[in-house]
Amino acid sequence: MKSFRSFITLALILGVFIAGFHLLSSLSFRGKASYLTTLDKELFQRPSSNHGENPFAVSRIVKFTIPFNLLESDLLNMNSLAFTSSSREVKHSVQTGIYDMSKNQLTHEFDQQNGVKDSKISVSADGKMILVSYMGMEDRPGATYVYEATTNSKRYTFNGTFAATWLPDSLRFVGMDDYLFVQNIKTGQRENLLNLTEYAGKHPKTSLSFYVLNDGQTVCLYSDVGNANLLLVDLETGKQWSSTLKGQIFNLVPIDNTNTAAVGLFEDQLGIFLYDAATNSLEPFIDLNNQKLIHISVSQDGKKLAYSILKNNVGGYGVEVHAVHLNNKKIISHEVIYKESNQFIDKLLWSKDSQMLYCFQQNTDGTTLYRITFNPS
Repeated sequence: MKSFRSFITLALILGVFIAGFHLLSSLSFRGKASYLTTLDKELFQRPSSNHGENPFAVSRIVKFTIPFNLLESDLLNMNSLAFTSSSREVKHSVQTGIYDMSKNQLTHEFDQQNGVKDSKISVSADGKMILVSYMGMEDRPGATYVYEATTNSKRYTFNGTFAATWLPDSLRFVGMDDYLFVQNIKTGQRENLLNLTEYAGKHPKTSLSFYVLNDGQTVCLYSDVGNANLLLVDLETGKQWSSTLKGQIFNLVPIDNTNTAAVGLFEDQLGIFLYDAATNSLEPFIDLNNQKLIHISVSQDGKKLAYSILKNNVGGYGVEVHAVHLNNKKIISHEVIYKESNQFIDKLLWSKDSQMLYCFQQNTDGTTLYRITFNPS
């Protein structure tokens, strides 16, 4: 009898263990956010620098699994992502939607566009409007749509516009079709700034990019093909001035009202340079040691810069995410905040309050996203 009771007790304990194991397994694969605290313990124990507390001391890392291969994305808030994604069934087809990471669900799906070569997405500064641009394949025209995030409704359509981004007032955007232009969505007024065909030839959509400085007053048009030719346009006065830098620009990201982080190759040095549009000066900023840069992002307050690089290792490769603290264009702190072997960090994105960094990692069946929260600085 005693042996039988022992057997029953053991069976019950084993049953509870197995049930608990299956419960934990089912929870782990539901795709909801999981909190990570063991990626790198040193992240949470960094000593203070000579300038005070380390701005990149990590307080928490949250992992999200999104069942879409994201092409472009922007944050509506800390848990919601507006995105474009390539279709798995139809080639060159792109869908646009809003994904709630905290609920692990697609909350809204907008139009699906076919014959798309590239896409851009931009959320207005007030978080109320979404701007989505599609670049058509070959001679197919592009299109840009404006959606209202609160009602998930399409508000405006701009045919032929293949690239666009919001200005800080959340009422106007800068776009490109046959012209570089400014569009006011409230009044419907459009102002053409530059004839792109006259400036760049017959195929401007494949050769030109632009960005807007943080003051919302200056647009910089540039090409990543050949020499670094820049054209700056003052939105208030219409004044234009050009600049040629001796080297090649791959990407430009605004830091403040005049300065930009320029990724490029200058004087045989691959790195991140500081370009001042006011003085038309370029100076070395971060030496990449000829390592391939994957992505770069600057926080909205202009005080933090993050970039990911591909490091060649024996038998494979590795990725490092670096974070840089800036003060008046000077580097105060420069830290490696994340390392990964044989995986890419395809995109970096700072939150609107500049306190969180989102790291995107594309997989065969979707996207893994790490949200890194730092101690308040």
